[in-house]
Amino acid sequence: MDSTALVGLGQDFNTLGGSDSVDAKDILTLFAGTPIRALSPFPYWNIPIIGQYLDGLGWAHKRLRDSMSRIIDAQQQQNNNQTTSAGSDTFVKKVVEQNQQNSSFHRGCIIGNMITIFFAGSDSSMSTLCSIVQTLAQDETNLQEEIYSEIIHALPDDLDEVTLEDLGPDRIPRLMALLYEVLRFYTPFPNILLYTDEEIPFCGTTLAKGTHIFALLRYVMKNPHTAAKDVPLGPNGEPSTVFCPRRYLLTGGDGSGGVDDCAPMVSVRVPERNSTSFLSFGHGSRVCLGKALAEASIALTVATLVRTFTMKLAPNHAPIGRIKMLAEVPDVDIRVMFTPRETPTTTNTSS
Repeated sequence: MDSTALVGLGQDFNTLGGSDSVDAKDILTLFAGTPIRALSPFPYWNIPIIGQYLDGLGWAHKRLRDSMSRIIDAQQQQNNNQTTSAGSDTFVKKVVEQNQQNSSFHRGCIIGNMITIFFAGSDSSMSTLCSIVQTLAQDETNLQEEIYSEIIHALPDDLDEVTLEDLGPDRIPRLMALLYEVLRFYTPFPNILLYTDEEIPFCGTTLAKGTHIFALLRYVMKNPHTAAKDVPLGPNGEPSTVFCPRRYLLTGGDGSGGVDDCAPMVSVRVPERNSTSFLSFGHGSRVCLGKALAEASIALTVATLVRTFTMKLAPNHAPIGRIKMLAEVPDVDIRVMFTPRETPTTTNTSS
């Protein structure tokens, strides 16, 4: 959330530092309450006068919108006075600049998008990262060491010098295969709410204009009754209903895929952009615009963790299940022991 606030709004919530940011608290309130509204059998929030405040979201939403409006006003003033500091190209700065040039965005739309970036960027990325750490910490198939060997060979010694090209699936196929499977099996947003703004023919019937659609994305990718399209079987024939971190790996040579058998022998099957069985980033014209950035930032974070530490669940850890809120998250706190690795003696050969 802190990084999203800095990049999107130019604001420092400093939640990790214990800040009492009202905006941050209101965003967390919306995170917690939105799934309740999404699953409600009727739109109680539309009850006149009191509906918005029955669950407490009305207050948080109003305060947050007012705060976003003040940020827009401040940015407009900075643009008019040309006082914006160099290097502060935030989302709100770019939108306000464009709006001042051609007035193409209604203020309400700008505010809505300012709030949406927190939903799209905070819960989803953190949920995915936590699922990857959980997978590595409880894995007993040497996956951590395979990925460690891969990044030692493929990435620069100084991870501050990593480029987007370095984080491509052809350079770190094992890590990306794990990421793809986590996104498929533990998709951050297990469902999505849609709304038809016109009549749509569908399976022999017609969805009327104004129809609310509750799409179960995770079910499509894990359908136990009909094998998901475009989802390959795992190396040992694991079906789509089973989590398999090597599902998207393609091996060459003898097919061993061992730790010392890195990039030339192993590649990754990248899910097709418009696959109907890989919907973690949406589909079609509304696919997530931040897909490439999200994949790269998560891959770099995981590479940094694996290169620096070995990860293992704490002794006598409670069983870990999943609960589905706005994002799918663990049902218990995950306690992971991070043990520093020794400085690697094998340097990369990427250059």
